[in-house]
Amino acid sequence: EYKQLGDLMISQNKTEEAMDNYIKYLEKTPSDEQIASKVGLYLHSRKQYKEALPYLEKIKEPKLVTSSFIIKLADCYYQTGNFQKAVESFSKARSQNANHAATLQEILKPLAVSYEKIGFLAEAAKTYEAYVKLPGVKDPDASYKQASLRESADRAGAIALYQSNTVVFPQDARNFIRLGILLSEDPEQTAKAIEMLQKASVLAPNDTVVWQKLSDAYHATNNSAKELTASQKLAGFQPNNITANQRAGTILYKKKQYAQAVPYLQKVISVTPRDVEALLMLADALMQTKEPAKAVELYVKAKELQPENVKICLALITSAEAAGQMEKVTETKNGLAELDKKIMSKDPKSVDSRMRLAEYLMAKNEYDAAFPIYKELAVLTPKDKQVFSRLVELSQKKGKDNEALTYLKQYVALDAANAKAHLTLGNMYFDQKNFDGALVEYRTAWKLDPALNGFLQHYGEIVVQKNLVDEAITVLNAAIKNNESDPKMYITIGKLYQKKQQYPQAIAMYKKASNNDPKNMEVLTLLAECQAANNDVSNSTTTYEQVVLLNPQADMEYKALGELQMKQ
Repeated sequence: EYKQLGDLMISQNKTEEAMDNYIKYLEKTPSDEQIASKVGLYLHSRKQYKEALPYLEKIKEPKLVTSSFIIKLADCYYQTGNFQKAVESFSKARSQNANHAATLQEILKPLAVSYEKIGFLAEAAKTYEAYVKLPGVKDPDASYKQASLRESADRAGAIALYQSNTVVFPQDARNFIRLGILLSEDPEQTAKAIEMLQKASVLAPNDTVVWQKLSDAYHATNNSAKELTASQKLAGFQPNNITANQRAGTILYKKKQYAQAVPYLQKVISVTPRDVEALLMLADALMQTKEPAKAVELYVKAKELQPENVKICLALITSAEAAGQMEKVTETKNGLAELDKKIMSKDPKSVDSRMRLAEYLMAKNEYDAAFPIYKELAVLTPKDKQVFSRLVELSQKKGKDNEALTYLKQYVALDAANAKAHLTLGNMYFDQKNFDGALVEYRTAWKLDPALNGFLQHYGEIVVQKNLVDEAITVLNAAIKNNESDPKMYITIGKLYQKKQQYPQAIAMYKKASNNDPKNMEVLTLLAECQAANNDVSNSTTTYEQVVLLNPQADMEYKALGELQMKQ
């Protein structure tokens, strides 16, 4: 009765009511394949795939198992996730319709997907390929799939397919992305890979894979400007991406854009707090942005990770000084001194550690401890002026003048253009009464720096002693100009001018000497002599009269005065 009622409903186009009756009929008569087929196909048409399967699976009669039936059965398997069964049914339908393009269009794509789902990737790729080659098929998903499934087994083939896809589907970013990634694996194809990834970034600007791969490619080609852009984009999408933050922070730091680098580097150390390189960059960036206290904290962390890293210790000292944390400065300097001792014990030629320790000891006035270290440095660094300068200083502090002289000569040899060094050496020679040596150094010092002073009196004494008249006149005049003179110097210069018969100049000097000591008969006599020699009879007479007035026993002066008076 249910079957008859169902047939009646069909004749009245009441399909749904008919199927309800057929289902009740099949509960009593499950072997009726024809009715089961009707119910199954109806449920399939209503997309009730799970409900359709029990009915369709009953069908065994060859006349009912048509190609169309098999496709619908396969579709039910496909839609309900039974991909193994879907493959079996779709494959059977495919073999029956090998020459029917329209039917193959319906079959091949779900068959390819089913192969993919059960892990038969090679078969899936072939099926996608067969599908996209069908007339009238232009399916971007299938075209992409046929390329992607080839990557592991046929890389070159996959690349060719992706390249073709970029032409056929120029708006599909997926092909540009995969093509760019594959090409980037070949160093010789990096430029082409970047081109593809750049196009992908336009089509899919929010795709993090694109920006990651672009960042990698620019990093590999040392294109820091574009690497920065890509890394910043990626960090924007993935704030915890360490590589992106590290690259952006590092590039900005190297570009001295410290304020911009800070947030990226902070993100790096928040995720990888033991990254010493990032800690040091961030600390320095904070120093550059005038935040020394924060820099100190980071340098302390870095020092904990690498306690024997000298550069970290030095940076910590600098930052602590800037932050006014003097206890930390002292603590770190003391620790660095111990570290330098350790380095020196292991490395007899370590210059930097010796130099630091020696300067540390000098700052603490521990001269006896510093002296032997500087002596070692003089051997290790025979051209380091600072070392010999310190040795001179320490030798003088210890009263070792001969050693000081030796070290100073070595210093001067290294810094021959240093006028003050030559002057100091000249003074040492003078104190040791090595006047020849002193003269050489004074001459050199004055030639290098004519503005030098404080030594001209000694210099003048030497050249006067050696009867170098012209040089003596020049030096002593300079001494007077620089306020390095004494009253006797005017007499000395006057005698030098008198010797050269330059009487006006001699007269000027004797007058200055006489002003300083009006009763000095020697000066007055010399003045009178020069005045007479200069044919200044009147002034010479007056000067001689002063002499004999001061010394009535001055016989020669009386004689000279008489001769002058005869001329008048």
